[in-house]
Amino acid sequence: MIEPHGGRLVRRLVSGEKAAVLEEEARELPVIQLNPFELSDLEMLAIGAFSPLEGFMTSADYAHVINDKRLANSLPWTLPITLAVDKEKAESLKNSSRAALADSNGTLLAVLDIQDVFQYDREAESVAVFRTANNDHPGARYVASRGDWIVGGPVEVFRRPNSEAHSKYRLDPADTRRIFAERGWNTVVGFQTRNPVHRAHEYIQKAALEIVDGLLLHPIAGETKSDDISLEVRLRCYEVLLENYYPRDRALLVLDHTWANRIATGTKTATATAIAAATRVYPRPGTVEVELRDISPFLLLPRVVLLGRATPTGAQYPTFGAGWSGPRMRIVGTHSGAAVATNCVRSITARI
Repeated sequence: MIEPHGGRLVRRLVSGEKAAVLEEEARELPVIQLNPFELSDLEMLAIGAFSPLEGFMTSADYAHVINDKRLANSLPWTLPITLAVDKEKAESLKNSSRAALADSNGTLLAVLDIQDVFQYDREAESVAVFRTANNDHPGARYVASRGDWIVGGPVEVFRRPNSEAHSKYRLDPADTRRIFAERGWNTVVGFQTRNPVHRAHEYIQKAALEIVDGLLLHPIAGETKSDDISLEVRLRCYEVLLENYYPRDRALLVLDHTWANRIATGTKTATATAIAAATRVYPRPGTVEVELRDISPFLLLPRVVLLGRATPTGAQYPTFGAGWSGPRMRIVGTHSGAAVATNCVRSITARI
């Protein structure tokens, strides 16, 4: 079994008496309200989908990620996972050791152990991460909308964000690993896309099943492009494939909630259907975003990751060709029809 990135699977979600004590404490702390993107990050931190991170990045990790695409301990990591605030909020937190985290409705979710409050350069981050600060780029536009200060430190989550959203389809990385072990899957191919399955996708997936033990279907389930097909329609497309087409004991559907989110439940068929955290794909298209899409699925455990696009959709910016290899798995783009599909299958075979 492939180890989680960094060697251990983190879990920052607490329950029972400890959760009750934390919630009581949170009521007395200064509050930071999170936007939907930050809520996604919080949930992924909570369930270990961003392992080995235990919280939002401090200045040391942030600087290393921006400049070197690594954490301060030299572990490869390509996107900053941060909590941004405005100057007024930053000033109010400088004498606080802890803060409560809440959603836009004010519902308390977690406690942040404040280890760092620092100013950062939003434009420099966009250029480092996306190779552009142009607001036509969705990632750069998002960074430009954030506050100028970052609050960093580990989190303890006592109420899971978005816990009601598609709850029957939510899985944590620990759950996918358990299911793979229970099914005896030693080799797993993961397929990630934001679209319904089309012919090239179907060909690659079926061909992959001829040479691996199991297929992890991992479509984007959170916010994507404004003109994309709705999640409900896309999800139903995958359900039909699982019910009528794929071998029911050889495929696992795990929705990637924008890089947002996941609970193991049984289904009516032998194929488990779930939502699992991996990371955010939109609004973060770019070269280093694709690299993090190689790191994050380690937590779910596939050996090969197939992406619907190796060159992500969005504004024009420098990209690279399909077939980038990470340290322990291969990431393969699939969006150019049968010829590329055939090459993808060859890449899978070579990697396994």
